[in-house]
Amino acid sequence: MKKRIFAFIAAVLMLAVSFSFFCFAAQKPETRQVPRLADKAGLIDDATEKQLLATLDSLSEQMQFDFVVATVDSTGGKDIVAFSDDYFDYNGFGFGNDDSGVALIISMNPREVYISGCGEGTEYFDYDDCQDIIDVFYDDLTAGNYSAVVSTFIDEAQRYVDFGRNGVPFSYRFRLFLENWKMTVLVPIIIGIALAILTVSALTKDLKTVRKKQSAAEYEVPGSLRLTRNEDYFMYRNVSKTAKPRESSSGSSGTHTSSSGNSHSGGGRSF
Repeated sequence: MKKRIFAFIAAVLMLAVSFSFFCFAAQKPETRQVPRLADKAGLIDDATEKQLLATLDSLSEQMQFDFVVATVDSTGGKDIVAFSDDYFDYNGFGFGNDDSGVALIISMNPREVYISGCGEGTEYFDYDDCQDIIDVFYDDLTAGNYSAVVSTFIDEAQRYVDFGRNGVPFSYRFRLFLENWKMTVLVPIIIGIALAILTVSALTKDLKTVRKKQSAAEYEVPGSLRLTRNEDYFMYRNVSKTAKPRESSSGSSGTHTSSSGNSHSGGGRSF
């Protein structure tokens, strides 16, 4: 009987120790555990990796917002979304109480890329924004030019954070419009006006003898207008309709909670 009790107590203690170890291992560390650029898949040469890492470190400290990049051979069978979120959380990334930052994860098996925003980053990197960023470097990604991918990601991610902090939380294409409005608005308008002036001038150059009349009666040939019939016709009607408001979806923001309890946003695709 005593042996059974002793065995039971030992089993409970072992279970408690194992559970405690698991909880400790799953806790988010207080300090950063790995570099902000971890090329575990060996896709970037050493010299370029050092330069990109220095840029990530400098930018992150300057903006108090973690910019993180990792390449991996595989996600170990884990979903790319969960893998990216956990990589950011359990390696101690993020600034402030909300662990603000953004991570780019490139997996070679399966071949997937994902951008995960955390904390303040959830405001600037929703699904559509992440897809727009991936569009910018996608050709380099499929071509295997991974150093260019990382460099482009750094530039674009910084741009998004700058825009967000300056109160321009709009789509990426609208942000580009704001940056290039002189080229996208003024130049076409100037060209259009110039073409219109040239066209009108060409059409009216032979009409110098034409002068406008002072009244409509001067355009009428005397005796040519005779009304023989007068009728009213119903042509159309205007109907106003108001759309019934739809209830918004709770998932419309694109944010989700990771296994660590942090809020994340993001988007990705295969390549």
